Amino acid sequence: MNYNDNRSLIGIITGMERSGTTVLHNLINSHSQITSGFECGILLGTLNNFEQNEPFGVWMRQNRYQFGLEYNKYLDDIKDMTYKEVYQYIGKNKGSHGGHFQSIMHKSKYFIDKTPRYIYELESVIKKIEGIYIPIIIILKDFDYIYFSQVYKRNQDINEFTENIEKCIKTMEFLENNFYSNIYLFQCADAVKDKKKLASRLMNILKEYTPNLEEEELSFERWKKKLVVDEKDELYPYRHWTDVYFIKVPIPLNLQELKEKYNKLLFKLKMEI
Repeated sequence: MNYNDNRSLIGIITGMERSGTTVLHNLINSHSQITSGFECGILLGTLNNFEQNEPFGVWMRQNRYQFGLEYNKYLDDIKDMTYKEVYQYIGKNKGSHGGHFQSIMHKSKYFIDKTPRYIYELESVIKKIEGIYIPIIIILKDFDYIYFSQVYKRNQDINEFTENIEKCIKTMEFLENNFYSNIYLFQCADAVKDKKKLASRLMNILKEYTPNLEEEELSFERWKKKLVVDEKDELYPYRHWTDVYFIKVPIPLNLQELKEKYNKLLFKLKMEI
């Protein structure tokens, strides 16, 4: 394993939307050497027309809690780069806008790429980062939980939900048939049982790939202290698990087969926290 590539990217977090990716992101960002924008998406689409990659083409140049690259300049800069070069570029130029959080991010040695959509095309993502020695951390809810979060609670279109589930199943089938030592798949329900144990597990994973990372206790409280609270909307990125976050609702009959297939793969592939 190559530890000497002077990289800023410390890992990738992915999983279906509303599956816990932001919570993992916040836990990791509680580390004093790690601060990241809300989402990245740089591995989606192509670099020579990244402006067409919505919403990430816009988000990457926004300030506050996004990566804060230098407006449209970054789009021209990255067109002919390799993905390793792009991540080095992000590490050097992140947090270029003013403000408390942007300044912290600019000074931070490391960042993490949290992009839920990577789960739908993970095979392509893996090929794009070949030679970059980082962990890919996946978190997924079981079918009933993700159906509740996306369809019941947030009224996501059922056809869009079904399509995303099918893509996620395809990714899990790929992982079932191809072993990657740097991929860690966790079930959200397991992760919420013991937050301290989860934080310790994440720290160990990060240290395995970046031994020079300082040993620290990750926590939501430490992440919260990084954020400015003078303005009422400043705590937007601060998320943590609560004890009550799920109501069991009926799953339509036409989705039962997908549910069985999805859960079977998840329970087979998931790792212990």
